[in-house]
Amino acid sequence: MQTRDFSKEYQAKTDEELLRLTTDAERLTSEARSQLANEVARRGIKAKPKEGLDPGEDLHTVGVPSPTEISKAPWRPKIAGRIAFFFGPLAGAQVVAVSLRRMGHPQAAKRVILLALGMSVAEAAIIFFIPDVFSRLVGLVAEIAFLLIFPVFMEKEFAEWEASHPSAAPSSGWNAIGWGFVGSVVFVVVISLVFVLLAAMIPGSH
Repeated sequence: MQTRDFSKEYQAKTDEELLRLTTDAERLTSEARSQLANEVARRGIKAKPKEGLDPGEDLHTVGVPSPTEISKAPWRPKIAGRIAFFFGPLAGAQVVAVSLRRMGHPQAAKRVILLALGMSVAEAAIIFFIPDVFSRLVGLVAEIAFLLIFPVFMEKEFAEWEASHPSAAPSSGWNAIGWGFVGSVVFVVVISLVFVLLAAMIPGSH
């Protein structure tokens, strides 16, 4: 079966046509997104802000990852689960988010980070209100849940990437440990902030 030459196809398109493609980049295959990002970067196209995006974001930064990101391989889904188990939900989310961006899914990456932030706040609130004797049990249950949940956030995208890159090897799990430490530090900060806020709102609770 003959494969499409996305590089030549995008070179033949106008800047406006490329910009329209970036608005729907998540519907493209990994190879198509990669070639689209390369062509956008080659031309130095600056996309106009898209309605509904946060301040400072544009189609290029949200819709299409940079060629440098795409050139790196993602981690296997189980790596995200292991990092989340040992370092916390925000660490696992970082691994998932980086992998999703490398596979051309920046908006999904952002959603995972926000979801993990919500998980962290919820876990901190639960630990704050329950007796200390139960806090370790809750933490262990949460870690097991993270081990199982986080791989799911990128399984479909990883399967598509693997199918379109049969000769490429995923990134080594050892390279994800750095993100684990970063995520664990942020997790501790989030828990501390939640504890401080709840203690201020409910004097004498702890």
